[in-house]
Amino acid sequence: MEITVHSSKIVKPDYRDGSNGDAVFASADVVPLSVFDKVNYDEFVFYIYAFHPPAPPTAVLEAALAETLAEYREWARRLGVDAGGNPAIMLNDAGARFIDATADSEVAGSVTLLTTATNVMSACPSCDGADELLLVQATLFRCGSLALGFTMHHKVADGPGMWNFMVAWGQATRGVAIDPVPMHDGTSLFAPRRHDDPPQIRFEHRGAEFKPRGGGGGGRGGGGSGNDNVVRADDDEVAVHRVHFTREWIAELKS
Repeated sequence: MEITVHSSKIVKPDYRDGSNGDAVFASADVVPLSVFDKVNYDEFVFYIYAFHPPAPPTAVLEAALAETLAEYREWARRLGVDAGGNPAIMLNDAGARFIDATADSEVAGSVTLLTTATNVMSACPSCDGADELLLVQATLFRCGSLALGFTMHHKVADGPGMWNFMVAWGQATRGVAIDPVPMHDGTSLFAPRRHDDPPQIRFEHRGAEFKPRGGGGGGRGGGGSGNDNVVRADDDEVAVHRVHFTREWIAELKS
């Protein structure tokens, strides 16, 4: 399978009200990373979704992406540090990368894309040297099928957060309202303590402590001793293979 890239461009949020989105983050120019974000994998993850024909035009996908980025503003940002030197997402509307491509083959089903590692990576944008937090490649096959390859930074969102973005993009492509919309004002849920009722910090809660895999202590790592079985996070290799089967196919399989 040979994939030809026709264009690669930056897509910025499209605020339909003509604003620059400042009302969404009225009091901040950065989104600080939480303690959970900081210990998350500092790397990109990849997703591929395959769709039966007909596929929407590239211009529709691009316009819908810009509309979705206006709601999911963090995906159009860059990683950096705040005034205190803490890791943060910079609210600069630098944009996400959108790649338009075609393949010289047909797709009988979405699993065809996952038969070899070469095909998988050619259907996803490369993250080598990328500053963008979101890179998307729309690959149109000869049969009219469409494959969307996502390259997304794990510091911005976890799995459900990424899927919510993908669903929102689909809604915008179909011309329906994005629902639900993400919440940006975290302080409304986690309001600071009052000045006359300060928090009582009884343990170190801003750092991170990991239990070695296979270490003692009766944890999930097992009952072994020592660090012989320790596996560094950056040495782990995780592959997720998600397949969609029709109800008819499952019924036939059961019969």
